[in-house]
Amino acid sequence: QSPYLTGLDRNAANFQPLTPLTLLERAASVYPDQLAIVHGPLRRNYREFYARTRRLASALIRRGIGKNDTVAAVLANTPAMLECHYGVPMAGAVLNTINTRLDAAVIAFQFDHGEAKVVITDREFSKVVKEALSLAKAKPLVIDYDDPEFTGAGERLGGIEYEEFVASGDPDFSWLMPNDEWDAITLNYTSGTTGPPKGAMNSHGNVVAVARSLADFVDVAPGDVVLIKASRSAGLEKVAEVLVDADVFIGVSAPDLLTGDDIATMADDSIVFALANPDPEITPEEVHAVRGDAIVATGRSDYP
Repeated sequence: QSPYLTGLDRNAANFQPLTPLTLLERAASVYPDQLAIVHGPLRRNYREFYARTRRLASALIRRGIGKNDTVAAVLANTPAMLECHYGVPMAGAVLNTINTRLDAAVIAFQFDHGEAKVVITDREFSKVVKEALSLAKAKPLVIDYDDPEFTGAGERLGGIEYEEFVASGDPDFSWLMPNDEWDAITLNYTSGTTGPPKGAMNSHGNVVAVARSLADFVDVAPGDVVLIKASRSAGLEKVAEVLVDADVFIGVSAPDLLTGDDIATMADDSIVFALANPDPEITPEEVHAVRGDAIVATGRSDYP
């Protein structure tokens, strides 16, 4: 037998699966008091952020959620959405973030096809989610998130509110590392414009690779600010982990179009990266003229 195959089996001393969960763990250990989340008047540091994700994971496990169970999220870009990106996989589960612009039938399809065991939904989207739940065969646990920055109409659909649910968990919970970096961490769907939505799985290792590549490309550094103002589906997990290399992550809820005021904020607050959908009235020239050194990722060919 080849010496390269002798005594070189994987073990805890020489191998650890790649996962973005360790990025937040490290940030909480090295920069516990650094500001991590800004949402309206809310301010949370990495210590608080990490503790809340562990609470969420613990609460999910206490409800019977475990490895490869799907947790669907119909949320705006809020602190709850950020916590789901870590807390759900910390329980071994898979996060399915659902595009809030979809109609009830398509959302119901995703609940069923993804076999959602839990749905965490923002009161802002209660009308379409209520209809989707009535159409779906799946009967998930419904957790309502009441975003304090949303002042419009909306009802609670489930039996427990998100903050109450998180509070029931253990802030010191020993979360679950993936057995393999190929394990699923997120499930995303196409919009279904040409047929039934098609699902795509991201692995723990894949998200680490994308996050690190993006962090290198954007060249984030301590003191930098990252702004997410875009559709709340496939894009966020591609950049959520970048925040561990910056000091501040600003989550912005609807409306999610990049406006002139946002561009001015980017210049004033030294934002280095923004994932955004520009308002149709904003020209590429306006974005480039005001954004300073920020990189704006839009997904549109006319906004390079």
